[in-house]
Amino acid sequence: MTYRGNRMCSLEAQEEFAKLIQEGALRALTRRYCDTALSANAPALAALGKFVPPTQIRYGSDFPLAVGMMKKTIDGLAIRDFTPERRVAVARGNATAPFPRRYTKAATATPPSPPTT
Repeated sequence: MTYRGNRMCSLEAQEEFAKLIQEGALRALTRRYCDTALSANAPALAALGKFVPPTQIRYGSDFPLAVGMMKKTIDGLAIRDFTPERRVAVARGNATAPFPRRYTKAATATPPSPPTT
């Protein structure tokens, strides 16, 4: 996402591209949600964290295509030094935020535990 985003921002110099995305490519891209599927590692999450706000990062596992990746993804979030609140947000809160009438703050997830090694 970060590499693609940079390329899209450089295309804004072209008039026909600028007409398509009037708010600007960076603004449009940072409003998108990104997931952690197969990318919950320090370099990927650091780059993503500089590109989109924390509210736009959601848990993703690519299940059932990537069986066994859920634990690695959760462990990756802990290695990234996400606070317990941020882990709750990634695990559930950011996904439910667009649906406030359906989900309430009282029904928050328990943050995934850091790895024990």
